[in-house]
Amino acid sequence: LSYTDRYEPELVVDLATLSGSCIVAFGQAAAGVLTSETDAAAERLYAIQRAGEWTGERVHHPPVYDVYKEHLESGIADLKNVGGKTVGASTAGKFLEHFVGDVPWLHLDIAGPAFRTTSHAHHPAGGTGLGVRLLADYLSTHVATRSGTDSHGQIVSLDTPSNQTDRLMRIQRPTFQRPEPPAPNVAPTRV
Repeated sequence: LSYTDRYEPELVVDLATLSGSCIVAFGQAAAGVLTSETDAAAERLYAIQRAGEWTGERVHHPPVYDVYKEHLESGIADLKNVGGKTVGASTAGKFLEHFVGDVPWLHLDIAGPAFRTTSHAHHPAGGTGLGVRLLADYLSTHVATRSGTDSHGQIVSLDTPSNQTDRLMRIQRPTFQRPEPPAPNVAPTRV
């Protein structure tokens, strides 16, 4: 993350197991998504949350308010890497924010849903590969379309089909269907 000032990317996205706090907050149902609390970040959060709902790889945003910087202050070091017993995910987000500066960023804390001990809905037991479908959808629909051009510099619009759009949308949106709820145990009636 500290290389962002050298390379000046338009967006940084990282995935890791950060603090364990997101497991406590969300369990295996969702990954935490951390970013700065800015107007531009709100747009990124909305887009990644929509991608999560679309792909079945849900994310939720713990706040990364400026007040959490206090938890990282140290009398010895420039910055502590652990904020204390409370607001662990939020202080971890503040820690990451320190290194990315003003560069737009998203951190996905995938600790909870990255590995399942039992199968559930669309994930078998074991490693889930969480983030692959989520980021493919997020990058192909939000990031790529914000620029208005494809990788060849051609202007694109996702509102109307075109060759440029087809080139841009090489990654198909996955089809995700929630399983039907089980039928209630009702004895058949005779008429």
